[in-house]
Amino acid sequence: MYTCGKCGATTQTHEKMKRLVTKTRNVEYPERQYKHKRKGETVYDPGGVGHETVAESAICEKCAPEG
Repeated sequence: MYTCGKCGATTQTHEKMKRLVTKTRNVEYPERQYKHKRKGETVYDPGGVGHETVAESAICEKCAPEG
């Protein structure tokens, strides 16, 4: 059981929950090098850009967007 973040209704037991992303942010990951623990070789990670979820809300199936 949980309370829907959109309509505020309390759901029934075992009702499926959907997550709605409400806020995201852009992030830049730096490049890095590290030693592989088992193989002992140096691994290079080029980094990059992307986005992260900052906040999400639990919503019921009735309020979930189609698709």
